[in-house]
Amino acid sequence: MSTPDYAIFQLTQEPGYALIDDSPPDMLDPMALRYGVSVKKSFPKKAVCELSSRHKGKKLSDFFSNIMGHLIVNEKARAVLEAEEGLKWEWYPLKVVDLKGKPFTDRYTWAHLLGNHACVDRKKSLFRPSAVEPTEVHTFHKLVLDPERIPEKPSLFRIKEQPGTLIIRSDLAGKLQAAKVSGWETWKLNAPILL
Repeated sequence: MSTPDYAIFQLTQEPGYALIDDSPPDMLDPMALRYGVSVKKSFPKKAVCELSSRHKGKKLSDFFSNIMGHLIVNEKARAVLEAEEGLKWEWYPLKVVDLKGKPFTDRYTWAHLLGNHACVDRKKSLFRPSAVEPTEVHTFHKLVLDPERIPEKPSLFRIKEQPGTLIIRSDLAGKLQAAKVSGWETWKLNAPILL
């Protein structure tokens, strides 16, 4: 069996895609969504997100494009993610509405991935550390993982050094491609990151 490959998981933000640019307005602690901790007590029971007023795209994707980088998924994308072993999720119903308050017919769920893993090779990576929390990274210019510390089970995980960044294993990427799930892409590890 060959060694699995890993890549940075990213949402596709094409001009034609509909875009959300904020967390649900009733969310008590929106920053908690980036850290992989439970938000059961703070996520609104009737969460609503409105399309960005600054963006003209209307096309819907299976991973809903949003500038926060959160996983907002329809039933097709959720089925692939939910079938994966070793992933811990909290699933929250979400109504996505247009600028007139009209909900989309597609049903979406906020997929909150729990946990994070410290596995960045700090010697080989190029980054700017966080000014607030020195153990965290503000910006990566090149992200290299330490193969000895990559978790064995999860095929999608947050890195502790920058919990908003998700790493995807090649087998899960293959399943998403086979199911023709739209709205995502990957960036190579160990290469310069063009921002």
